[in-house]
Amino acid sequence: MRRPYFFLNAFIPLMILAAHTAAATNNHPPADTIELYLFEALCAGQEISGLTPERDTTLRLFCPGAGGAPDTLKTIEVDVLPLPDFQITGDSILCPGESGALEAEGFFAAYEWSTGETGRRIQVSMPGQYSVTVTSGNGCPGQRSVEVAASAADIVLETQDPSCPGSQDGAIRILQFFGGLAPYEISIDGGPYRPDTAFAGLLPGSYFLRWKDAAGCRDSTTATLAEPAGFSVELGPDTTLYPGDTLQLSAQVSGQVQSWQWSPPQLFDCDTCANPAVIRPENTAITVMAANAKGCTATDSRRLFVREGFRLYVPNAFAPYNGNANTSLRVFPGPGNWQLASFEVYNRWGSPRFRSKAPVQYPAYLEWDGRANGKLVPPGLYVWVAELALPNGRKEIRSGNVSILR
Repeated sequence: MRRPYFFLNAFIPLMILAAHTAAATNNHPPADTIELYLFEALCAGQEISGLTPERDTTLRLFCPGAGGAPDTLKTIEVDVLPLPDFQITGDSILCPGESGALEAEGFFAAYEWSTGETGRRIQVSMPGQYSVTVTSGNGCPGQRSVEVAASAADIVLETQDPSCPGSQDGAIRILQFFGGLAPYEISIDGGPYRPDTAFAGLLPGSYFLRWKDAAGCRDSTTATLAEPAGFSVELGPDTTLYPGDTLQLSAQVSGQVQSWQWSPPQLFDCDTCANPAVIRPENTAITVMAANAKGCTATDSRRLFVREGFRLYVPNAFAPYNGNANTSLRVFPGPGNWQLASFEVYNRWGSPRFRSKAPVQYPAYLEWDGRANGKLVPPGLYVWVAELALPNGRKEIRSGNVSILR
């Protein structure tokens, strides 16, 4: 390719490569002329004699002599050398607490980073702008810059504790990711990373959350779901009832109750009340289920035993000599369709001390003041015998002991 040609009337003295000639050159008037032939290598962008060549060029510069001095004609062959072409590669994003590396691609004679380091590769631990100037083997410089950013992703979350003891309805929800580079992924308790924002069906306990952004930066936190307050109900011990008995129930609970349900419902005067009565006892288990405002439920059971027979209440002692309390013997027939037909008291030798043949039925009772023939009987142990008149004409005899105290 033919070099561009420039003719100038001034020059910068350089090394003389050729000698004197008397011939006229390139349209200049004939005169004694000194011709100079020079070679110059320039880095792209550098000037020579006020010019900035963009490619290889031939320059001819003429300078007239002064005061009888000869003219000078200077020819310069200019080689324009390219500047180093390279890129900075490496970690343009830093994760929290981590460092990265930047590297000038290619091999050059010298490197000078904005940090003052002079190697091809540097370590970076802070965000900011980093630049490097390289020098090629022919002395031409090149410069590149890169911006290193920090990526710190974080989250806003909310937790929902399980509603009831033993329930698996707790939840953790990610309300927002911020900082870092989208998209984001999150892992719970060491599981795979997923783009989920909600974790449901959780039991009480602590859960380890770890997330990462598109730059691969990671962070973590722990979310805790609290154990809900206990909720329980207790009915008490098993109970024995007799035909005609009723039983008022009162359950002990550990919190506020919103609703009750008793079963079997036919046994109760109210199967949705807090304190129902058993009015039709059976040999069965009764169960209560209590529910609170959160929908938590608690249950308990109590066994009912219905004894075939009829209840007769006879004290085992009384004190007719006391004059204050328990001065008489009171005999109570229990509820039901039956009567206390007779009641007799005997001393240790078998002599009758009291006898009643008048039928007594619940809720009435029979009473003996401890006298026989108008006088108090001596203190001691006595035997009583009762006859019960049962339905369908049946009879039942019961007996026991009673002490008369002074």
